[in-house]
Amino acid sequence: MLRKKFPDVRNSTKDVSHHHIISLQKSKTNLPTITIDVHGRQAFLHSKYDPEKEAQRFIEANIEKIREKKHVFIYGMGLGYHIEEIIRRFPDISITVYEPNIDVFHKLMESRKLSNILKSNVKRLYVETTLESRRQGLIDFANMVLDDVFILILPSYERAFSQETQAFMSMFTEIIKQKKQNYLANYTFEKKWVYNSIYNLYETLSSPTFFNIDKRILTDKPVILIAAGTSLDDEIENLKFIKSNKLAYLFSVGSAVNTLLANDIYPDGHFSYDPKFDNQEKVFKDILERNLDSIPLIFGTSIGFEKLSEYPGEKYHVVTSQDTVSSFYVNSESEILKVSDAPTISVIALQILFHMEVSKIILVGQNLAFRGEHSYSKAIYYRNTKEKRQHRKKIQIETIDVFGNTIYTSPALERMKKAMEALIKELSSSKVEIINATNGGAHIDGTKYIPLQEVMKDLSEQVVDNDWRTNETVPLDFKYIAEKHHYLMSERSLFISKLEKISDLNHEFLKKPNHQAPIFKNILREFETVIKNKYFRLVMNPMAKVEFDLFIKNIKKINAVPQVDYQNFQRQVERIVSIFNENDNMVNSLFADFGEKIQALQRGNK
Repeated sequence: MLRKKFPDVRNSTKDVSHHHIISLQKSKTNLPTITIDVHGRQAFLHSKYDPEKEAQRFIEANIEKIREKKHVFIYGMGLGYHIEEIIRRFPDISITVYEPNIDVFHKLMESRKLSNILKSNVKRLYVETTLESRRQGLIDFANMVLDDVFILILPSYERAFSQETQAFMSMFTEIIKQKKQNYLANYTFEKKWVYNSIYNLYETLSSPTFFNIDKRILTDKPVILIAAGTSLDDEIENLKFIKSNKLAYLFSVGSAVNTLLANDIYPDGHFSYDPKFDNQEKVFKDILERNLDSIPLIFGTSIGFEKLSEYPGEKYHVVTSQDTVSSFYVNSESEILKVSDAPTISVIALQILFHMEVSKIILVGQNLAFRGEHSYSKAIYYRNTKEKRQHRKKIQIETIDVFGNTIYTSPALERMKKAMEALIKELSSSKVEIINATNGGAHIDGTKYIPLQEVMKDLSEQVVDNDWRTNETVPLDFKYIAEKHHYLMSERSLFISKLEKISDLNHEFLKKPNHQAPIFKNILREFETVIKNKYFRLVMNPMAKVEFDLFIKNIKKINAVPQVDYQNFQRQVERIVSIFNENDNMVNSLFADFGEKIQALQRGNK
């Protein structure tokens, strides 16, 4: 049974045991039940009198909640009586089963037929063998299931495995919350990311990548990564001293550059990646008004396009994971380095600095929490309005600061902190030391807190090379870019013709009710061709990833039942075709302008 339906579970559980004291016993109705030793006493996972009757009562007590949902996540498989009862009462419901105890699972296989329990309703089965298997299982589940889910916990598990159940639910809640946040971010920004990347193509291709600067300039050198948290105001004099004596490279992120400029500190570089116009307008306002050309900009290629071309200083790009277009046009024999998207520019900057193999990264102004009513340094007036301060009070949650005290933060800042901690953990084998010198900021796992004044005692040498910038212009291979552009636009033409064909077939549903089955199959075949198309993969799918993923899930549901709901299918197809056409209209003129620019430059270069 497992070999056929859940081979991964079979392979991962075959030779694993955690040696719990577990035994099978006969109930009064002669059905098997199971006991486990809990702190020296036996606890039954099912009734010692009548396990089936107990399962019936359990499902009856939850029947309304189950009826409201499309999917049930069962925590605690036991010997499966409750799973059989759900399937008996709801033969069409979709089920995920999670068993946290490998030894219980082995007893189940000894005593009962899995084929009676793992019916077709059971779409996923997870058996925990390690803490990491728990995390991976939950991530897999979160990625696969978007419908409303009812979590059904077998009561005996809450008693017998109380700590494990609490830890599981805590991780489950966190992963589902993160999934929803990622889903919302993708839905909010997916069009903007791609639009910006296309609009920025010329800026990207004509600027050097930051990864191409001489690595020796930063390798084994200390870097201070400066964010705009409230404690940045505490460190101005220290930063002035470090800057004037060239004791470390100073890189700013986000709005921090404005606090530095207000105090006549010019960072060695500034990181930015925000796709939104209003943020870029505020962050770059001072630089643009003063026409400051001495601060290099290291920009993520999906940055808001509105201010990028106006930036007066040197520009270096890093390709972000949300940019699916730029890499296609780059004529490079080596693999193009990308940085993973993150909820804060600080995490993007950390990825880059890790890659440059700096000796240490010193975090300043990285509060990731409030100080009183404020969460930004004083110069960031546009973040410290009365309305924003009042809003923060309404949403604040608790966290721990670098001294072990309870302080307040926001859910957004907490997400940023967790993203930073996850990256630091992922790169823990690196030799790069990370020091949190943020006075009174949130504690960040993987860092140690040392006041900046103390850190400065170890910054005794001049390390900054004022001429670190390449000052180079990137020679563009116009012929190569023009060929790639021609190919992508030919793929666009094929994509548009496929959309038209799908749309025509979809309209035939209404005209030819007796031919709906073959039309249905033809449309599915056309979509199979569409998803192989290069323009779809580089442009259209990233612009509508959330919508297309949802479309695919809905089509699978429609196709999974014997009686296909053709009307629903027709509506789903009509909607996704409309979305693709709308998105294509949005970017088509950008590609046309880019193509004309490259042709003009190619002609002028001859």
